[in-house]
Amino acid sequence: MFNIILFVLITNLAPTEYDGMIFWQEGRTIDWADFKGAPNPSSPFDAEANSGVRYTYTFTTQGSAAQVNFEVHSFFNAEQSWIKSQKQTDLLLEHEQLHFDISELHARKLKKAFGEYHFSKSPKKEIEKIFNKINKERAEMQVKYDHESDHSKNKLAQAKWKAFVKAELSTLSRYE
Repeated sequence: MFNIILFVLITNLAPTEYDGMIFWQEGRTIDWADFKGAPNPSSPFDAEANSGVRYTYTFTTQGSAAQVNFEVHSFFNAEQSWIKSQKQTDLLLEHEQLHFDISELHARKLKKAFGEYHFSKSPKKEIEKIFNKINKERAEMQVKYDHESDHSKNKLAQAKWKAFVKAELSTLSRYE
């Protein structure tokens, strides 16, 4: 039997808070005090919520297959998230929260994908491939959300996205 432990820190990187990271938790929303980064003065945007997905895994091999155990979390990086002075509005905070919620949605998709996959006895590349696919989908959804909601300015689109993400999170609630 062979044991391996691997910790992978992905994107801009368990738990509710750790070293500037806030991990997604039902009922805990971000607030403006969580935005601790220095604003980017050249950005055309009023705020930026830096969020993503991280995972760790362990596995044991038996024959030609691996038994893989995962921990997957979405995170909000407080140190890399910022708000420009005098731009704090409830609507903008709701918009930034939804970016975090989209990361949580993809963390759940990742948990589901990992749980359904039958890994070989050397699962590292398989795990990376699954993660890269889901993370690409996450990044594309973040861009689409910003585009369609016009960074919170289109209130109707913002409301549609909020309802969509809430429904998707509910559908995948067993992977929270």
